[in-house]
Amino acid sequence: MSVNITRQPQQKNLKIFAENFGITSLDKILEDVIASIERWPEWAEQADCRVAIVKLLRNYREERRNF
Repeated sequence: MSVNITRQPQQKNLKIFAENFGITSLDKILEDVIASIERWPEWAEQADCRVAIVKLLRNYREERRNF
């Protein structure tokens, strides 16, 4: 999927997209998505995923915090 002509959209691209489509709750949507992503390692452990997968999810979560 591409947003505003990029496959790696930044927050500024998402804001333009939201404005174009009348989405007024973008900040809340982003907060909810980020909160969910931060819980992925917890859910992976509960699902008995391998340690490598849990570590991968933790690393991904740390990278996304800089979004």
